[in-house]
Amino acid sequence: MRKKYFLENDINYGYILLQKSTRILLKISLLVSIIIAGTTTKLHAKASYSSIVIDVQNNKTVYGFEQHKKRYPASLTKMMTLYIIFEHLQSKKIQLDTKVIVSQKAVMQSPSKLYLKENAYFTVEQGILALITRSANDVSVAFGEFISGSEKKFANLMSIKAKSLGMNKTVYKNSSGLHNNKQVTTAHDQAILGIQLRKQFPQYYKYFSLTQFRYRNKIILNHNKLINKKTGIDGIKTGYTQESGFNIVASLRSNDKSAIVVVMGMPTSQTRDQKTLDLISSFINKKRKRANKNFKNNSQSRHSHNKMLQLKHFILERKKAETHKKISSNLPKKHNNLIPQIRLMSIPKPTKDTTI
Repeated sequence: MRKKYFLENDINYGYILLQKSTRILLKISLLVSIIIAGTTTKLHAKASYSSIVIDVQNNKTVYGFEQHKKRYPASLTKMMTLYIIFEHLQSKKIQLDTKVIVSQKAVMQSPSKLYLKENAYFTVEQGILALITRSANDVSVAFGEFISGSEKKFANLMSIKAKSLGMNKTVYKNSSGLHNNKQVTTAHDQAILGIQLRKQFPQYYKYFSLTQFRYRNKIILNHNKLINKKTGIDGIKTGYTQESGFNIVASLRSNDKSAIVVVMGMPTSQTRDQKTLDLISSFINKKRKRANKNFKNNSQSRHSHNKMLQLKHFILERKKAETHKKISSNLPKKHNNLIPQIRLMSIPKPTKDTTI
């Protein structure tokens, strides 16, 4: 009995140890999984920076950093959504006061949004303002469904339009910019879109300059804090997701300077805005230096032209003096007083009615 007792106790003790070991291993495994998951999230969330500055006056790229590398657009996507809406307005397919009905899918979208209710409606103009200021995802989906019947079909339309504009590396999968691994673009492509929005729709582009709008007695502020007269920035759009980082397409129009600036993948909105201002400042300084150089070259050119005229005048006067001297040497001395009356002149070409 004693041996049996010890055997049973040994078995029980071993079983208890096994359970404890299993629990410890599970905890360690879970902890490792959490650490790995956390690390993966951070790596995935670390967006890559890219930027471009295009001089709109001559369509030349004056600065670029990885501007052709693929990036996630985030809410810059809504620029294309707005482009298609503006096309429909311009072709009279819809009006600014046309009503857009909100679906259940639109209501279910993640923020930012207007928190619309199913079967509620907004006007096209209200929707435009909501996209530009609040960057409302529910409004984006409602617009896509309204124009194409479904957001998926609308995204296909967006991709087709992108290719037609020369945005060859851009693919859209939704109308809002909520993250999708297959929804990609480049800084260069977004610059093209910004230029085309300004060029094709001047009557609607003005909406991008608004810093706020009123909806249901609430003041909704624009996410783009750079819009003001001091910076010369008059639009266009910001965007952010964890995967994309902080993005912006900015339009500069100040005096004789016009540019589109794109900054993508910044770690904060503050660093994004500061980088944008730095690029604009650099662009303005380059334009100023170029203008001063052209002015200096023109001044030198005018100076050289004046010198040339003076030289020609000197040569002509010298020839006249030499001619007078030759004539004087061939005349008798008593006729030298006639020399001052002699002038070189051109004889007109005879015509039919002229007699000599």
